[in-house]
Amino acid sequence: MTEIEKEPVVAVLKEYARQMIQVEELHAGEVDRMLRRPGTTATLPRQGMDHA
Repeated sequence: MTEIEKEPVVAVLKEYARQMIQVEELHAGEVDRMLRRPGTTATLPRQGMDHA
């Protein structure tokens, strides 16, 4: 495959990765909400997934 032929594939993979990251962030937020005590709004500290 030439570089020009690879560009659409790379674009599709990047979009797929963005979508998967968004889904994971939504899921993490839902889990956080489920783990909180009723009536609290503070988020729980995240453990083991500190990439930033």
